[in-house]
Amino acid sequence: VGDVVEAIVTNIRGKMILTNVIKIIGNKNNYISSAAILMQNISESYIRSVGEATKIGDLLIAKITSIKPGLIDLSIKEQDLGVVSAFCSKCRGPLVFLKQDDRYRDFALLKCPVCGNLEKRKISKSYVYKKVSDVYINNKVKKR
Repeated sequence: VGDVVEAIVTNIRGKMILTNVIKIIGNKNNYISSAAILMQNISESYIRSVGEATKIGDLLIAKITSIKPGLIDLSIKEQDLGVVSAFCSKCRGPLVFLKQDDRYRDFALLKCPVCGNLEKRKISKSYVYKKVSDVYINNKVKKR
């Protein structure tokens, strides 16, 4: 409990985000286990559904809040926690930070440089793609 992990969103069900934990940060060994993020552990801001915070395939930094037999509970509520890499739900292009959300202070509006789609996520301060040039350098995406 209290460890920070990397996890990939695998499913979104009702008021829960399901993930696969792939690494405990600070631990050299990879670690694979299922974990869940409940709605109350996503944001200080009110959200209507957990699908507003993440999408399937997003890479998250999360904190372990409890460990029960067969299930690990995670939180992305803190500012350092949340999505660190996200992909467009339409074309799977990498999403680039556009601006902080006006209504939800810990959410950001992200834009796909490939198709122009706009999406919202609860991002970490460590979000990978802060500008379009990051996408072109890190993923070698060619300009159209």
